[in-house]
Amino acid sequence: MVGTAIVGGAFSIFFNKKLESYKFILNKQLETYKQEWQVKFHSTSLYLSKKQEVYAKMYSKITITVGNIFDLRRYPDVKSFQDFSEKDLMEYIKEYVTDGVGKDIQRVFNEGDKEKAERLFSIAKKQTMYSIAYQSICGCNNFFLENELFFSKETIELISTINSYLKKLHSNYYPEYYQHPDSGIDQRILREENDSYKEILIKSVDELKTLMREELS
Repeated sequence: MVGTAIVGGAFSIFFNKKLESYKFILNKQLETYKQEWQVKFHSTSLYLSKKQEVYAKMYSKITITVGNIFDLRRYPDVKSFQDFSEKDLMEYIKEYVTDGVGKDIQRVFNEGDKEKAERLFSIAKKQTMYSIAYQSICGCNNFFLENELFFSKETIELISTINSYLKKLHSNYYPEYYQHPDSGIDQRILREENDSYKEILIKSVDELKTLMREELS
């Protein structure tokens, strides 16, 4: 009996030591796993936060660019020069024209042909709007390329489609206003083509908005 008790006690001590050792190892493993999970969770949270930021900026840039492109469909608003002084004129046009073009408009204005000066400024302002729209497209594309890792395959496809039709419309809207009717470009066909591009663009932007919301929800 005594021997049995001794053996039993020894086994109990051995078992308890093994149990404590196992618990120690398990706790270490759990602590390591916990730390790894926290790091991963933190990284995931940062990624999702950055993705939300990128998606919001991308959509904002696209809508601004679409607005700039659609503005090219119309003639720019130009105030009448009839009651302008020379100082009023130069203050009004300086935001939209280069120094050289500004001097040409100023010369025509001072010669008394204010209507012609208005037409020259309208063309110059239109060209500036065209340039702004182009820069906006480039800004969209650059932002997309810089942050492509955050976009899903589906959003990449939609953004690529949008970018393509922004470029098509940008190219087509320019000759619609500046090409002479005898240039060989059929304005009716061009307008129909632009209407088709516009429809695809609007549809793609709406789809992108829906998809982005789904991915971020």
